Amino acid sequence: MVVGKSDTDTRRASRQLHRARRAAAPGSFTAEEWKAVRERYGAVCLRCKQAAPLTVDHVIPLSKGGTNDADNLQPLCLPCNVKKGTRTLDYRLAALAVL
Repeated sequence: MVVGKSDTDTRRASRQLHRARRAAAPGSFTAEEWKAVRERYGAVCLRCKQAAPLTVDHVIPLSKGGTNDADNLQPLCLPCNVKKGTRTLDYRLAALAVL
């Protein structure tokens, strides 16, 4: 079975919503909102600037009281997301300064 890009986005948004509900974090985002966030930053990882598959990263982690709203998201590749961990690091401002 071949999964389309939009199906992947929908599943990713659904997984993040489930995580947020478990953490009792307010807010939610749709697959379309996640796609818009990725495209706003050129569909590259904001930390390493690689065009690798992107993961949803919460700027303020859910575990630290962050929301699951689209305005708290940034696209990071998996290795960069793992390195960031539960720290509050916002790579969006530097990315917008370059664009």
